[in-house]
Amino acid sequence: MTDLPGENENVFSVAADILERDGWCQGANTDREGRHCLVGALRKAWEDELGWIWTSTILDSLSTRLELGGEWPSGWNDELGRTASEVISLLREAAAAPEASLRGSSWLVSGSWPWP
Repeated sequence: MTDLPGENENVFSVAADILERDGWCQGANTDREGRHCLVGALRKAWEDELGWIWTSTILDSLSTRLELGGEWPSGWNDELGRTASEVISLLREAAAAPEASLRGSSWLVSGSWPWP
């Protein structure tokens, strides 16, 4: 297998870094001030930082690793009272999980990975 762009990166960790750098918002993937919601940060990490193509099936796959109890990430992000700290903590926890690493990850290289 050839090296993928950003193969050593962890999309959850990169997304958390983006939120810390750019800020967090609710109600939009990216607001006018350049802040991102959970989904916006994941997409920015995936496309801009890691250089990969984003699809809705990728969000489905990443969502299962966030352990939101079946709740859609945008709904979880936009819940009344949700804070930036909670979103960043969720991403850091997902990043720390052994299966979150992209290198050698079975969900990245297996036949079950949802390539478009």
